[in-house]
Amino acid sequence: MNIRVHYEKLTAQITLSTPHKGNAFDHQMILDLTHAISQASQHPDIRVIVLSGEGKHFCSGGDLQWMKESVKLSAQENASQSQDLFDLFESLSQSPKVTIALAKGSSYGGGVGLLACCDFVYAKEDSRFCLSEAKVGLMPATIAPFVAQKIGWHKTKQLGIRANVIDVQQARQYGLVDGIAQEESDLIDLTNQCIEEVKKCSPESIKKYKELVREAMHMDASQLRLRTSEMIAQIRISPMGQEGLQAFIEKRKPSWDSHE
Repeated sequence: MNIRVHYEKLTAQITLSTPHKGNAFDHQMILDLTHAISQASQHPDIRVIVLSGEGKHFCSGGDLQWMKESVKLSAQENASQSQDLFDLFESLSQSPKVTIALAKGSSYGGGVGLLACCDFVYAKEDSRFCLSEAKVGLMPATIAPFVAQKIGWHKTKQLGIRANVIDVQQARQYGLVDGIAQEESDLIDLTNQCIEEVKKCSPESIKKYKELVREAMHMDASQLRLRTSEMIAQIRISPMGQEGLQAFIEKRKPSWDSHE
């Protein structure tokens, strides 16, 4: 199995499971991950997707042997596989669920892309990150737009040109990493803390807010004025909006499940 998927209460745990090759992905793993993320994103009971890697590393990027063998494919087949990778990143970045990635060891190439697509990234202090493609005669073309959404185009350009390794402190300064843990158990603690905070919030509010943030990147001021006004007006009168406001007035915990 390329990946392992485990549902527990409100959480979908998706684990890259090829530790013998640093959880590097090939075409089949790309398809498997996309399917797992899409299934979790559509599951009514799941609120959080946690992405991690088995063994010492999160993800060392694309499997070099798989990429080398792409010379045997037609130009159309190569383009199709690259589009499948784009679809993987897009399925993660556009998921209505809260997405958390746990980094450790190496996150190279497409591994950085996966991290950049998540809402929260928690990393062990021994983590290292690199857009390494130029060192093997390639470039991080499919990855770049998603990394740029997280850290900006200028830093993305620099990382891709130098193909240099950055440590966890630099990754945090760039905005790629949100929290640093000494031990793997600390990663779990950070994750559980985030999940507990998410559980207190309306799932519909989070879904709509993530949707707004994605849309806002491509809107001008006049479009934002209309869209933000429309969305807040809709959610104020929604069942969840009314439940949240009423619960606050009555000084009780809101019941989100009964107002979906």
